[in-house]
Amino acid sequence: MDVQEIYRADADGNTIHQLEIDGLILPVLPGLPERLAQLQNFRPRRTHWTWEMLNMLLRGQTEFMSYSKDQIMFEFVDQHVIDSKPAPRVINSHLPFPLIPRSVLNTGNKIIHVMRNPKDVAVSCYNHHYSMYSVWKYDGNWGAYLQLFLQGHVGWCCAGEGWFGYVREWEEGKKHHPGVPILFIYYEDLQQDPMGTIKTLADFLDVQYDDTFYQEIIQKCSFDSMREVKNQVYSPSEKALWRDNSPRIFRKGKAGNWKEWFTVQQNEIFNRVFQEKMNNSTLKFDMYM
Repeated sequence: MDVQEIYRADADGNTIHQLEIDGLILPVLPGLPERLAQLQNFRPRRTHWTWEMLNMLLRGQTEFMSYSKDQIMFEFVDQHVIDSKPAPRVINSHLPFPLIPRSVLNTGNKIIHVMRNPKDVAVSCYNHHYSMYSVWKYDGNWGAYLQLFLQGHVGWCCAGEGWFGYVREWEEGKKHHPGVPILFIYYEDLQQDPMGTIKTLADFLDVQYDDTFYQEIIQKCSFDSMREVKNQVYSPSEKALWRDNSPRIFRKGKAGNWKEWFTVQQNEIFNRVFQEKMNNSTLKFDMYM
């Protein structure tokens, strides 16, 4: 395993602190290389918004979990931590498809992969990397960061491939593993048709409730409700990762925020790169929403 701790510079010379493991760009967190090396030994026991919905659907209760999804990510915590959580467990992950443990793929575990307009992804990633300063140590501006994003040099993807390679790997992974139950959903659908999307999730999980229960989940998982409740579950050590000890996981909670960030020129460049990278993809993204 090739592990390098690097400071990658943007066009203005501001650097972002990264861990590169076999070409995969990750946050610099204690024990992460060792944990990734052990992932193939992971033993599955059964991924903010969707994660809470899935927990409510599986438990048949509209109460929030008492811990954050970051506390049950198998690239962040050890096996015994996951085992300590009550079943059924919804395990969260940012890993690209090739690093998903084979045991997860071979034992009938259900995988839900959430995607969204990559322009909103870029804005969200910038705010995440800028705000979580103790991890990424990034002080750059939006324009310079966007160049890094388009070049494929920001987190949770293979260097040089970026978001485009990440989603294509998941697309190919699903195609070449037809026996693995994998559901693709879009963030925009959760906003435009929450009832229909929740019913799709319920069908995929083989659970069924009445519309009153689904509507209660929709209300409970509204952005304002989740931000108020979930910001209270972060531990002091988790808060310390963020500027001013203020987690910014719940920032806007809406699709289309990219329009407040992109210039006309940036939008044109992004559209051109998207067409080049995703030309043969069957995934459907609304690039104008």
